[in-house]
Amino acid sequence: MVRTVRDVLTGPTSYLVIAANNAEMRIGSGMFLSVGRIHFEGGEMAVQEFDHVAGLTLAQSVAVPEEIQRLWGFGNPGKEWRNLGLTPRFPVNASMARDMWAALGRPPVDGVLLVDTFGLSQLLRVSGPVAVDGFEIAADDALRVLMHDQYV
Repeated sequence: MVRTVRDVLTGPTSYLVIAANNAEMRIGSGMFLSVGRIHFEGGEMAVQEFDHVAGLTLAQSVAVPEEIQRLWGFGNPGKEWRNLGLTPRFPVNASMARDMWAALGRPPVDGVLLVDTFGLSQLLRVSGPVAVDGFEIAADDALRVLMHDQYV
């Protein structure tokens, strides 16, 4: 495990990051609402190209496994990012997400990570508070802000 983390951080590696919001629950995780790319190289991390998925619906679906199409095809999981999490099988979701990312003409990625509100609150415990556009969020506030306050 430590070797894997070292290899990722040393890079060069790039990962597609899916941000899921547990306030809009799906089976096994929150709804996939934002996607972006994180690049690691020489111990440095750069966050690149992070977008809300509402504007990223594909015109044509990527390949969807037959079982997923049969059970959840009504949600267009190969076109609509918000409906990738209908199955709790993350490897299947990740494969479709990687294909959808490529279909958008975005740079290739080495893997896919999912971070939900609970995971983000734990990351903030390690990193400390983060400020974005003048708004600061800390670990102790993350769940309340992301699962309640932003909707008020």
